[in-house]
Amino acid sequence: MHMVGLFPGEKRIKRTHPTARLGGFILGVLVYGAIGSGFSGTAQAVINGQEADALGMVLFQVFEQYGMPLRMYVQRGDEPWQDDIVFFYNDFSYIYWNNDRVWQVRFDHRHPDPIFGVRMGQDLASVRTTLGEPVFQAEDELLYRLAERGFPIRLRLLFGEQGLEDAYVYRSEF
Repeated sequence: MHMVGLFPGEKRIKRTHPTARLGGFILGVLVYGAIGSGFSGTAQAVINGQEADALGMVLFQVFEQYGMPLRMYVQRGDEPWQDDIVFFYNDFSYIYWNNDRVWQVRFDHRHPDPIFGVRMGQDLASVRTTLGEPVFQAEDELLYRLAERGFPIRLRLLFGEQGLEDAYVYRSEF
């Protein structure tokens, strides 16, 4: 599991253990989603060009904007407070929840659309050319500070042998 690192100087705020209320959350998701989607069973692409728009949304906003996810699951963190409820969409994007708000969106190597103007599989040097100087760079990682929307936002890009493999857009105060 890739853990979203902290931007230097930021403190990680301890989150409430999400699995404590998982049952109620799942029930709410199923009821609201079933009512809102008319039981269509289809999932829309989660984010098309507005990669950070989902951050801070609540459940009904996510359903109205992106529809029902194809899958929903709990992703375990190294510590219990790092557990996340995750929605998976058919465009290979993932929405991560903290309590009742979206705190992170992930795009994996299969995501077909550009993310901030770069594509999965693109090499690190060309990504830097497109996005400019990152605030942090490692051998296989770039970290960018994005325009704030009432909270700090970061873009973390992870690279492998095939180029860009994962992109995380997240609220860095969580």
